[in-house]
Amino acid sequence: MLSKSDIEHEMKIGRISFGVPNKDVRVDSSSVDISVGLIYPRESIDSPRASVEVRDCGRPWHSIEPGEMVVVETKECIKLPNYIGGVVFPPNRLTKSGIIMTNPGHIDPGYEGHLTFCLINMSIGSVLLSADDVVGTLLLFDLSSPSSGYRGEKGRISVKQVERIGKDFAGLNNRTTSSVMSALSARASLMVGVFALVLTLVVAIAPLLSNVMSGFFDFGLISRVEKIEKDMKMLQSKSHVASEEDGI
Repeated sequence: MLSKSDIEHEMKIGRISFGVPNKDVRVDSSSVDISVGLIYPRESIDSPRASVEVRDCGRPWHSIEPGEMVVVETKECIKLPNYIGGVVFPPNRLTKSGIIMTNPGHIDPGYEGHLTFCLINMSIGSVLLSADDVVGTLLLFDLSSPSSGYRGEKGRISVKQVERIGKDFAGLNNRTTSSVMSALSARASLMVGVFALVLTLVVAIAPLLSNVMSGFFDFGLISRVEKIEKDMKMLQSKSHVASEEDGI
């Protein structure tokens, strides 16, 4: 892996370049900070200009909403010799904010062009991304022997790249809403079922309750008991009068 002095030496002799003045390249002890150039949310290609030149539709800043995907094109236009390759990782600051990079990886020796990254906001809040923000950490490696070099197209943003992304990664918002509604529906169905069961039980035991309550509150029986008590008092009174007459 190339150290800071190795990287600066290769830059000085022109074997490695980043498309910006060497003094503006942020070289750490063994890595290079790669920064945001332009940001492409999905709606950026809806502009008529996208059919002419998609780079004209890039934005210098964008607030990435939860679940939203964007494509970022780097400020640096990298040029590597055929004996130096690289690996890019998302910086710790970006990851801690809830941003995930879907395509970190290696850069072939001999590659020339801008780098493009697909970022997804997996946090619960919006994340502001602006030009010159660090979006990648580049490590460079010296090959044991020169390679045949990069044979692909020169790196650049395309409409096809941007049109694949969306405001709602994997339909998270829609799926979340659907899950909540399903849960509420299941809860409502359970409540309806419990209510129906309770109602059925009430209807079934209502006659029994009526008989029991009527047994407790049989007003005819109460009247008969009161009449018997009254008759007994009259008999006791007559008996007492009779006793007094006999005594006379």
